[in-house]
Amino acid sequence: FPYSLLAMAILMYLPALIWRRLVTPTLGSDLLFIIDELDKSYNRSVRLAQSILDMRQNTKNPLTFQAELQ
Repeated sequence: FPYSLLAMAILMYLPALIWRRLVTPTLGSDLLFIIDELDKSYNRSVRLAQSILDMRQNTKNPLTFQAELQ
């Protein structure tokens, strides 16, 4: 009887072990790639917003700013 419980515990642990050893490294590298691309996109948008703000502060006429923005 105790050996059957041990066998059942091992069978229940096998999917978690397979997931941890085979699937997680692949998902981890994909997740790192996605995070890196999101970080690059965020940095580009911050730089664009900063340049628009600088352009707005440097122009005296609001119509000139609208023309430069388009």
